[in-house]
Amino acid sequence: MTKPTVSIGQFAAFYGDRGQEAMQAHLDVGVDFLVGDYLAELTMLVLSKTQQRSGVGYAAGFVDDLAPLLRQISGSGTKVVTNAGGHDPEACARAVREKCAELGVPLTVAWVHGDDVRPQVQHALSDGAALVNMDSGVPYSGGPDSIVTANAYLGIWPIVEALSAGADIVICPRVTDAALAMAPAAYWHGWKRDDWDRLATALVVGHVIECGSQATGGNFSGFLRDGTTGTPGMPRAEVSADGSAVVRSSGGTRGGVTVATVTEQLIYEVKGRLYYNPDVVADLGTVRLEQLDDGVRVADVRGHAPTDQLKVSLSGFGGFRNSVSIGLTGQDIGQKAEWITNQVAEIVGGFDSFDAHDISLVGPAVPGDPGTMTEGMAVLIISVRDEDRSKVGRRLFSDRIAPLITASVPGFFMVAPPQREQGVAVQWPCLIAKSAVRQSFAVGDGALNAVPWGPCTAADELDELAAALVRSAAPAVVPEPGDEIAVPLAEVVGTRSGDKAGMSNLGVYAFSDEGWTWLRHWLTVERIQQLLPETRYLKVERVEFANLRALNFLIHDFLDAGVSSCLRIDAQGKAVGEYLRSKVVPVPVALVGGGALDV
Repeated sequence: MTKPTVSIGQFAAFYGDRGQEAMQAHLDVGVDFLVGDYLAELTMLVLSKTQQRSGVGYAAGFVDDLAPLLRQISGSGTKVVTNAGGHDPEACARAVREKCAELGVPLTVAWVHGDDVRPQVQHALSDGAALVNMDSGVPYSGGPDSIVTANAYLGIWPIVEALSAGADIVICPRVTDAALAMAPAAYWHGWKRDDWDRLATALVVGHVIECGSQATGGNFSGFLRDGTTGTPGMPRAEVSADGSAVVRSSGGTRGGVTVATVTEQLIYEVKGRLYYNPDVVADLGTVRLEQLDDGVRVADVRGHAPTDQLKVSLSGFGGFRNSVSIGLTGQDIGQKAEWITNQVAEIVGGFDSFDAHDISLVGPAVPGDPGTMTEGMAVLIISVRDEDRSKVGRRLFSDRIAPLITASVPGFFMVAPPQREQGVAVQWPCLIAKSAVRQSFAVGDGALNAVPWGPCTAADELDELAAALVRSAAPAVVPEPGDEIAVPLAEVVGTRSGDKAGMSNLGVYAFSDEGWTWLRHWLTVERIQQLLPETRYLKVERVEFANLRALNFLIHDFLDAGVSSCLRIDAQGKAVGEYLRSKVVPVPVALVGGGALDV
């Protein structure tokens, strides 16, 4: 290519994101590629149900958002890469081609194939193989018929080959989120399959922008620092031949790209120091961030060959769930909640009769003497899950609770009318051999072209490397004793949290080198379990990212078997970080008052 850098604009982080608006903002600044991520694990399940009901298994909203911009995209030479294909990338590509034909726009559309591994998984289960959960180590207990979806995370090379074959738009199924940005960079710069450092750096850049505005000030724990209340723009990355990139923002009325916003995204939904991908493994302990006037430079990531296995996101039948939300107001909220809970337990035959249940009391905002009615309100949420559909249905659950409106606490009201039960799925991350997965692509209505996997290494070699990296870390420095003050942790740390199937990831970073010395020594697994009592009896792992002044905690089983089955109010763990930051703890006086990341 003629340009030394390739500009890649992320226009979607999930199905329902800003889509067309974000595409337009990136086109206005002149990007080379538009990339959009639509496929959260829950989205795959939703699209599966939609496909069964209507025959449409892809993100139809993408086609609607793209259509008005096709002429501009064609005229600008911008290319598009997205995983909006969901369970049916061929049909999605066909729909885009039809839109191009209607408008007389000469764009070539390709699609990627190979992620659906239900036949392989079902055959393996029939043969008695154990699909071991990557997080818990437990084998899958359901039979072949319980599998709802099973999608392998494909890599970048089918996308690269499709672009090399002349595609202007590439529609993907389940590929890794970062692959959408990695592939354009590899195509543009002509990287080889063993250019590990370049690929690893691009992987990290892809991870930074894949969640859209989370890199530009959205969901930012330091949001009060910029003093505005608008909407952040969407990120774009200008990737150089060595894989390094400058991340900037397109559009938006607040926020911006800073070392702090990028740090929070880097510690979001990750596990250990080694970040696995089907095409490369990146050492997150080598990432270097540099603040520029209008963005952040991401560079110097060390890469390693990947293993010969692929991650599979499997969902299996997990029973049914239902919940009721009951409003409480005024005095004696705790006693009112206890009375209702006891009543409901009696009505439904006891909560232990269900496979799982959760009882949560939210509020009131201002106990005692509220200034407004809403400040004095609380909500009692009772949720249940069971394999037996009838037990959590309206007749035996929610409809039985409704008569309490006139037979329970004063001020009782239902926040919503009685609901029907909903089917749920268990999320099961596991591994499958790459040799069992045939990734391919097709251009237009042409035949599928197989794309081989790149070089691999043994998984135990990477395990040994990970252990060696931990051993080589410098020992924690014990801070000098000094005066302390009791303040919320928010005064001295930022956080970002989210779901990893049944685990919650909790990233915590310090604002300064001095803060990192204190944080690294002070915030142990034991202290996390003290501060967050919900984690007290769960397995919690701790990982250090000294280059980011950050810690990552993996809280096992916090989200049950994934968002679909989890009965917590925050079923994706998004609020765990802010919950931690609200805790009042003794902090060295010298660390309080800065409130900004020292870069």
